Amino acid sequence: LGLDRAGARLEVRDLLHAPAGRLNRGGRLRQALELLDRVRELERSHAEHLARLQAGPLGSHIKEVRYMGSVGVVELALEGDYTSEFGWRVHEAALSQGVLLRPLGPSVYLTPPFVIEPGELARAYEVMESSVLAVLGARVPA
Repeated sequence: LGLDRAGARLEVRDLLHAPAGRLNRGGRLRQALELLDRVRELERSHAEHLARLQAGPLGSHIKEVRYMGSVGVVELALEGDYTSEFGWRVHEAALSQGVLLRPLGPSVYLTPPFVIEPGELARAYEVMESSVLAVLGARVPA
C-alpha cells in the first residue's frame, strides 16, 4: 500500500466510505484494488496460522477457527460464559509479551492492522498460542 501505519488507517477508512463515483479519481480505484489484494493476502496468512494452531498442542482445546479480512479468531472448547476470567487472563499474558489480543468469552480475536508484516503476524500467533496454553495450564491439572 505504500502507507505508514497511522496513514493506512485513515486511507482505508477513506476508501471504504468514498462514494463509488469518486473511486476512479486520483488513483482511488487502484488503491482500493491494492487494499483488496492486501486483505486477501492477510486471509491466506490467517488460514495458514490457524491451521498450524489446530495441528499443534492447542488443537485439542479448539472448538473452531475462523477469519475474515484482517481478523483471525480461535474459539476454545471451554465451559463458561462471556464473563469468565479466562479471556482476560489470556489478554494479560499476551499483552505482557507485546501482543494485543481481544477476548470475547471462549474466543480470542487477533485484529492486526492491514500493514502488519508477515513476521509480526507469525509472532502474534505464537504469542496467542503460548498465552492460551499458559492460562490453560494454570486452569487444568496436568
